[in-house]
Amino acid sequence: SNQIPDFLALTGDASDNIPGVKGIGNVTAKKLLREFNSLDDIYANIDKIKGSVKEKLLVGKEIAYLSKSLTELKIIENLKLIETKEQREELKKELEALELHTLYNRLFKEDLGNMSVEKLENAYTVVIYVDNKIYKVEKSKVDIVNSFNIEACKYFYDFKNIYKKYRKIVDDYYDLAVISWLNDPDTKGLVKSKDENIDSFISKVIRVFPLEIEDLKKKNLLEIYTTIERKVIVILAEMELTGIKIDREKLNGISLEIEKTKNKLEKRILEYLDCDINLNSPKQLSDVLYNRLGIKPVQKTKTGLSTSEDSLKEIIIKYPNYKHLIDDILQYREINKLLTTYTKKLVTYIDEKTGRIHTEFRQTGTATGRLSSNNPNLQNIPQRGELAKSIRSAFISEEGCSFVSFDYSQIELRILAHLSKDENLVTAFQKGYDIHSLTAKMIFNLGDLSLVSPDMRRIAKAINFGIIYGLSPYGLSKEIGISQSEAKEFINRYFTLYPKVKTYINRIVELARKNGYTETIFKRRRYIKDISSRNNLIRKKAERVAINAPIQGSAADIIKLAMIKTSEFIKERSYDARLLLQIHDELIVEVSDDVVEIATKGIKAIMESAANLEVALVVNSGVGKNLGALKV
Repeated sequence: SNQIPDFLALTGDASDNIPGVKGIGNVTAKKLLREFNSLDDIYANIDKIKGSVKEKLLVGKEIAYLSKSLTELKIIENLKLIETKEQREELKKELEALELHTLYNRLFKEDLGNMSVEKLENAYTVVIYVDNKIYKVEKSKVDIVNSFNIEACKYFYDFKNIYKKYRKIVDDYYDLAVISWLNDPDTKGLVKSKDENIDSFISKVIRVFPLEIEDLKKKNLLEIYTTIERKVIVILAEMELTGIKIDREKLNGISLEIEKTKNKLEKRILEYLDCDINLNSPKQLSDVLYNRLGIKPVQKTKTGLSTSEDSLKEIIIKYPNYKHLIDDILQYREINKLLTTYTKKLVTYIDEKTGRIHTEFRQTGTATGRLSSNNPNLQNIPQRGELAKSIRSAFISEEGCSFVSFDYSQIELRILAHLSKDENLVTAFQKGYDIHSLTAKMIFNLGDLSLVSPDMRRIAKAINFGIIYGLSPYGLSKEIGISQSEAKEFINRYFTLYPKVKTYINRIVELARKNGYTETIFKRRRYIKDISSRNNLIRKKAERVAINAPIQGSAADIIKLAMIKTSEFIKERSYDARLLLQIHDELIVEVSDDVVEIATKGIKAIMESAANLEVALVVNSGVGKNLGALKV
């Protein structure tokens, strides 16, 4: 039936990852389509629909149309036949990335999953790190190696882990793991899938290497690879080898204290509810809130009535007499998360030989160029509140050393000022104004900055940062709890205050539509594949990506340049200091106490001169014996 896409748009389909509208099941969807015929007609007649169904449809409108688009076949217009060897290799690369084994075999009469390395004509040596082993491929021969002349090699896959084993620097080399990601960052580059055959993966690396290098040069990415990304590889390897010290006994003590707080909260909640339930069970909590207490449910999920954070906060608004109960439940969840994700889990990552935690930094983990961290994720250590501070205090410096943090202040807004050249925004930063208070003064039509209330500043801050992410009135209204019409008015006033920001946003979207990609200040590219989609929701999402990518990507480039320059500075001065962590816009350095003052001054100056923008880069620094003591 031609109603199937509309039906799936409403109900979703878990097997195909189609979300559908939350709370709309098969029966309701059939009834709606019998009455209104199509998804468009349903929303055209939304006022005729009553009660919770109407509310669910309004909340889920964007998801409904996104779901429908996921059910529709994509028509490829002007499809051209493969005519050249280069195009054949490009198609092979795409089919390999998508793991379309059967189609690959049908087109090229080769088995993608079991291709033998011996079949390849290999005129160069490639060293590949994969699955904790190092493979050397030379003249179509593959060997697992424990030692080799690393300086004689030029082509690598995952040089970071090869360096960690041999500690030898190669001046001029290509790393396919990084290059393939730079060429198309949304794919995260060429990676071995979980069940992929080793021979198949090695064959793939050998075959696509020259194509990827050619692609890197065609896309003008060679400079960012050689001046930024290649230099960062070794820095990250050194940071991983160094690790960060943690006080095991202190962490265990913090766990016990948090456990006591959790138990007190649990006892108080259960006494109020007058029943014994597992607070970590959404089903049991849902039953007691909505059935026993008679609270009217805010949102349904496919598994029952929602007890998500948003749903519980809605209860506070509608049932203020339950505020203390809901606050306790939310606090209980936060404390439980601190216990399970941090205090208890962090202990398991302590290396017995070094007494330090050695996180892994992923250089190719994001599409914007930002680093990510895992095993464990040390970029996500809790920041706010006393409990978070106590967890951070368990990360300690070596005896005779201190931690120094260097944090870029509002770097993305400064980059927006640079890219847009908006006079009001540039002037605000040049004169050192509080940008959020200034924005609040203007959008609330206040005569003086002293009249800006904390709530006004909060709204202005949400708008300032939201603009960087292509914020819509709907998104702003949800974030700060105002109507969409109010949110739209605030955004309009923002663009009246900063008119060239609006001009810049329009220009960057048009450039992305014309070129198919955006670029950072340093020419890092991100391809925006749905920027010309006929589907409004998909296109709008792509436009938001296009607006954000040059800003967040430029911030990523600058912090990486800061890491490179800081590392060079430490080596040139022979300081007893080392880079430990990069947490988005912040660097954590461990420095010997006898040079901490001079090193801090030098690194701060280096970071503030990492890039030459229309407005100055500002770095806040803090010194402490543990991460909890750092004040930035």
